[in-house]
Amino acid sequence: MILTSRRKQFLEQLMDLYERSSLPVHYEALAKTIGVSKWTAYDMVKQLEKMKLLKKEYVVNKSETGRSLVVYSPTEEAYLILKKASDGDISEEEWEQTAEELLKILKKSDSGNPNLIFQQILDKMPSIKNKTVLAAYVVALFVIYAKYTNKTKLENIIQLLNHVGKDITKITIFAGAVVGLFLKDTPKHVSIEVMNLASEHMNSVERLPREAQKKIASFLITALSVS
Repeated sequence: MILTSRRKQFLEQLMDLYERSSLPVHYEALAKTIGVSKWTAYDMVKQLEKMKLLKKEYVVNKSETGRSLVVYSPTEEAYLILKKASDGDISEEEWEQTAEELLKILKKSDSGNPNLIFQQILDKMPSIKNKTVLAAYVVALFVIYAKYTNKTKLENIIQLLNHVGKDITKITIFAGAVVGLFLKDTPKHVSIEVMNLASEHMNSVERLPREAQKKIASFLITALSVS
């Protein structure tokens, strides 16, 4: 059984509730937090239990005499698997979902308001824990900006990237080129923010596994081709 992005969402939310209360979590509390039915939450925690990411226990139900409640807490395996995810490990299924979602956003920017879409990506980024996914969002952000700032320079950048072999070099060149556009066309305080974002992005990407770097570089080329 694979830890899909949906299962991961439920696991992370349950772990957050558990860590805030230091108490095992009932599936109804999880359902209210995520905004789903209690039956959906119950089905998901049972799946996570089968994957040995949650363990159940029974506690006294204070509202109903003589009945107990089934509650769940994360296992050590859950913490290990989420640590790997935060370090950049990602399943093929989750990566494909991420890439598909971002490509839809990029296509939407053709007919929608690019500034609004730009801001929507920025707003979502703080909640992203996986470094590979976060890197893909930064790339999408930079592609949207480059596309609507200077299409001629963007075409030159694409031609340059087509002659670069190493994945990390492609990502570095593109990030540097976008920073150059920001420095030229935006106020100083905005340019500094973008430079900081690009710097954090590159430092993070350099520490990712090569397979993750390959995914990011491939996504970059695809994203530029649909723009």
